[in-house]
Amino acid sequence: MADKFYIYLYYDPRDNIPIYVGKGKGKRAYDHLISANNSGLSEAIAECRALGLEPVVNIEEYFKTDREACAREVELISHYGRRIMGDGSLFNIMPGGEGLDEETAQRIWSDPELREKHAEGIRRRDSDPEYRVRHAKAARERLVPLNVDPKFRKKQAQAAREVMERLRTSPEFCNKLAEGHRRYWERKRQENNDA
Repeated sequence: MADKFYIYLYYDPRDNIPIYVGKGKGKRAYDHLISANNSGLSEAIAECRALGLEPVVNIEEYFKTDREACAREVELISHYGRRIMGDGSLFNIMPGGEGLDEETAQRIWSDPELREKHAEGIRRRDSDPEYRVRHAKAARERLVPLNVDPKFRKKQAQAAREVMERLRTSPEFCNKLAEGHRRYWERKRQENNDA
């Protein structure tokens, strides 16, 4: 069996510093050039392109298993460090592997300044009409084949039901939802009174 999983790095072409570490197979390494969900990486790519440059994408290593690739991704992210944690050059939000560790999540979402910085990056990215077109096209290409798969649809529906059930039983979520509704209707009343 050929090695099908790999680790890839994005480098800033201006100084050859690594800015993102990822794990993938197939053409995954190049997906970020079309539509990067990571706002920091998206901004870095846009800055490079504004200068007539492209980030350097390098597939560093191949692996037989996803688990081996995950372990190497964690090592490299730890080695280069993450900007969001203040200890490196990478735009990675997660420490690699299978997802966001609890310490990172608490640090990111408990700090209002980091939350706002992250939200501002997303707002700036999403307000770019070219990005919206590229992102919509890429999403359609990824999701259309999945949406016709009954197993995928069933799995998505079940996951949505589980999330909604957890939210409905959360007093904090219910209070936030009620407060949001109150603010919305107050704004509507105010707009009607001003008109």
